[in-house]
Amino acid sequence: LQAIMKKWAVLATATIIYILGLLLGTYYPIANALPPIAALHELLNIDQFTVRNGFFFGFPFVAVGMALAQIKRMPSFKLSLSLTLLSIGGLFAETWIAVKLLHTTSTILWLSCIPATFFLMQCLLHIKKIHFDTRFARKTATFIYLIHPTFILLLQSSMSQGLLMFAI
Repeated sequence: LQAIMKKWAVLATATIIYILGLLLGTYYPIANALPPIAALHELLNIDQFTVRNGFFFGFPFVAVGMALAQIKRMPSFKLSLSLTLLSIGGLFAETWIAVKLLHTTSTILWLSCIPATFFLMQCLLHIKKIHFDTRFARKTATFIYLIHPTFILLLQSSMSQGLLMFAI
């Protein structure tokens, strides 16, 4: 996309796609009052896993990585850590509000994940002593991503979806 669009346009497009994914997924119980969202949800025949894919979920995080790579001068480690912790606090608050107050049943995308990821990566970039084989990390992450639906299908009938199932 950078070949045909400016970088800020790629980031803006990714933001719109992520927000659309939020409205069609996690926030659909409240967004379904918006006729265009309800119509798109019906047209795409969306279930809880449909918006958790490379288009709605992956592309925005790749765009965040692109934005992070463009930063000429990184904020201090203390500021990055403070913003990471604040973002994670926002993630807990957003989760609590969505599940307890809005009664959402789809908890696959959260708005707070974007800043939390961005600031956490800034923190990690400050740590110069950590060196690891990134090829191994990529292959392991890909393997976990591809195999986790199998575990969900195998375990969902025998246990409730909770912390234990997440850990397994």
